[in-house]
Amino acid sequence: MKRRNFILSGVSGALASGVGCVPTGFRETHPSRQYLLFNLNIPQRWDPNRADGNCEAAFKYVHEQWPSVPEAPLRVGMALKVSLLNLSDNARTLLALGQAFKHSEAYDVPVFVSIDEMNWWGQCPNLWNWWDPSKPGFDESNRMNVEWTDWTPDSAVRLCWRDWGRQIRVLPQPNLMSPQYRHVVHEQLAVFVPSIMAWQRQLAPERRYLFAGIELGWETSIGVSYYHFPNGNQYWNQPDTEDPQYRLTIEELPGRGMAAMGYAAVKTAGIKTGGDLTGADQAEVVRRHFEDFCLAISEMGVPREFLFTHTGGWADGEDLYQSGLNPYSCPGLSFYTYAQNIRDDRTAWATFQESDAPCYSAAEWLLQGERERERWFKALRNAFDDPRCRLLVVYNWIPEANHPEVMATVRKLLNQP
Repeated sequence: MKRRNFILSGVSGALASGVGCVPTGFRETHPSRQYLLFNLNIPQRWDPNRADGNCEAAFKYVHEQWPSVPEAPLRVGMALKVSLLNLSDNARTLLALGQAFKHSEAYDVPVFVSIDEMNWWGQCPNLWNWWDPSKPGFDESNRMNVEWTDWTPDSAVRLCWRDWGRQIRVLPQPNLMSPQYRHVVHEQLAVFVPSIMAWQRQLAPERRYLFAGIELGWETSIGVSYYHFPNGNQYWNQPDTEDPQYRLTIEELPGRGMAAMGYAAVKTAGIKTGGDLTGADQAEVVRRHFEDFCLAISEMGVPREFLFTHTGGWADGEDLYQSGLNPYSCPGLSFYTYAQNIRDDRTAWATFQESDAPCYSAAEWLLQGERERERWFKALRNAFDDPRCRLLVVYNWIPEANHPEVMATVRKLLNQP
């Protein structure tokens, strides 16, 4: 399949040879199988920067709590996060994945590999350090690889913030259309995706249910996972205790109550070079971002029904929800407020209904509040009653903090036809 040059000139394509071929026997695996996956928050949690992966205890936990039920349409498995631009050594991460796959087979626990391409990129200062000559990677031209708060690189950001339960400082938001940034991500995808698929191909046909799929993104967006306070660069040399503490106004696009970003990506992509920035502009950047990378992954042999995007989406009706729709993957969105019934998120549900993909995912899900058996059972049943809901990923599951009745709920689901 020929890559369309729909983003900008100079973007790297897939580097592996023989791409575009669906592995022999792949489509004979279980296309209707559904997966309840756990992102475990335990001391022995998955670590892609350790050669052993530090994950055997997690696989053993899932196996012991929810033993597999032969021929059951629902399987319980593990979600493993790999932040492509935050790895200390690719060879070590390949070893870690190999260990995870070994544990998957030994404990009969399916694996879902979630690839983060933007939230953590600390190991790539050669892309983002445009301001500190005393630190690795410094190059003033790196302004072109980070986001701006206006139409010129003079407004490049040095730092951003993220609210994941508490406010934390993070590096600048990447310019998602930067050719340099995209080239590095393409190179990293070409390292890891073929390795994942090689493991899938060596599985016996009757055990290929152990491969749940690949996800790209982690609420990918502009201005949410990274936000920038007005005049935010002034806080760079101050302690974070002096940072502003007000929160995003999620419905106010494009800035969501902060300094709007996206100018760099929109300009780089040629969508606009001036005028007003809009939420639709930001969403179009994310759409192009996903379509290009998903095409590359597809060309590495990943069928559409096993490739998922994870897009952000917060304001009712915003265009960003649909940015994960493309011909090569299935859409995924997060559900916290609407975890009880994902259909109640009207914009998310409309996106899933509009998609022509064979399935979709609740890519990040947690039912908050009282951990009562019937409440959890109904919520999970509401999701899995739709056969197109291929995956539901429970985030930040802390085993010792969760009520035994919730564990029993999952066992009940597993034993239902």
